[in-house]
Amino acid sequence: MLLDKKEAAKYLSICTDTLMAELGGGRLVGFKIGYRWRFDTRDLDAYVDSKRQEASLHMSAAQSGKIKPVKIAGNAKSASSVWVPGMKIQDYARKV
Repeated sequence: MLLDKKEAAKYLSICTDTLMAELGGGRLVGFKIGYRWRFDTRDLDAYVDSKRQEASLHMSAAQSGKIKPVKIAGNAKSASSVWVPGMKIQDYARKV
């Protein structure tokens, strides 16, 4: 099934700006028919699966101890560990 830009964004529960950024970054597949972008639901499902696998890899690496949390300055009373979404595991581990 083909969806337009607004329908595809709703299907993924993201805004159209994020949809187009993912498309521009080559992380999402879409094509134009005339002047309008179209997205196949099979491609959208594959995109979600790839994001799910990426998240799973990050969680596995973190749980196995292959990477350590990054310490960043929080407020004056504490510091916290964070992994920034979209950050590569190598970059995350390098900051430790």
